[in-house]
Amino acid sequence: MSDGPSLTPKQLEEDGFGPNPAFLCKVAELECKCIGYALYTYGFSTFYGPNVYMEDLFVLEEHRGKGVGADLWRSVVK
Repeated sequence: MSDGPSLTPKQLEEDGFGPNPAFLCKVAELECKCIGYALYTYGFSTFYGPNVYMEDLFVLEEHRGKGVGADLWRSVVK
């Protein structure tokens, strides 16, 4: 396994923003700049029913501790 991601930006764009997206993404912005994001998918468990799986939750270091991540999480589970 390599130390970095093997997914290319082009593949990420195709997989997430094509006709059948493999994931969904919420973005937090401040003054028209991205300061964080949540990348997630919906699934289904025969035991629990519908669920959400968050793959990534990222907030720029200078904006951490201000509720940005919590706001992103709440927007995903609404």
